[in-house]
Amino acid sequence: MGKTAMCREFCGHFSAPGRLFADRVVLLDEADFKSTEMVPDKLKYVSSVIFKKIDEKVVQSGLNSSTSMVEALHQLDRLGFWLLVVDGLSEIADLGPEIILSLDSVLSTSGAMKLLLTSRTRPSLERAGSGGGFRAGKAVELPVSPLPPTAAAELFFRRAKRPLYPQDFDSVVTVTQPLQYEPSILERLAASPLLHILGGIPGRLADAAALVNSELNSLLQHPALPADWNIVDSADAMDLELQPVGP
Repeated sequence: MGKTAMCREFCGHFSAPGRLFADRVVLLDEADFKSTEMVPDKLKYVSSVIFKKIDEKVVQSGLNSSTSMVEALHQLDRLGFWLLVVDGLSEIADLGPEIILSLDSVLSTSGAMKLLLTSRTRPSLERAGSGGGFRAGKAVELPVSPLPPTAAAELFFRRAKRPLYPQDFDSVVTVTQPLQYEPSILERLAASPLLHILGGIPGRLADAAALVNSELNSLLQHPALPADWNIVDSADAMDLELQPVGP
């Protein structure tokens, strides 16, 4: 399970009826923040995006639409604890300082909001204008552990842009029949040089799988592999079939 899938599982679990944030989760991701090349005031733009999403939750909760951020926050606060999630901070890094400053303002105004930020890489918590970190709260970093070997292989298999073939594991094989999704294939994929390099990190797995398309002849020639690992001989492939990397 990758970062985004885990984030959505978390939100779904804790927003269920009777749970801590029962139907009170506001989720933003990179799709909510469009291209900002022509935006003259990034801070104002970011604040308006966050306000719009929060006010949507206010209306969904059966309350009247708010005319300001402060009003929207106070309306949600009266319902109990609620969660604001920004998924993929690293993917919207050009707005990072403005997002952190806006969220810091929200934190200082709301007494019931909890904040969850996710990022593929360790995010910068620099605020627009001055300094770093949150003034209204303390950020606690919770690294996501690497996936177990089989789960890593499953994620890679499902994200690949083409089927896998025998020649992905043995360059001299000419069989054109694609490999089926089954435990033995996942085991071999987990023990491959490529997945050994990727180390079970969901973001790396997803990015590498996106490069497995009709233009890539074999996983043994994947760009993520070191240049001296670019394998063209089946004997070399056998030598480099490694043990799966565990978490």
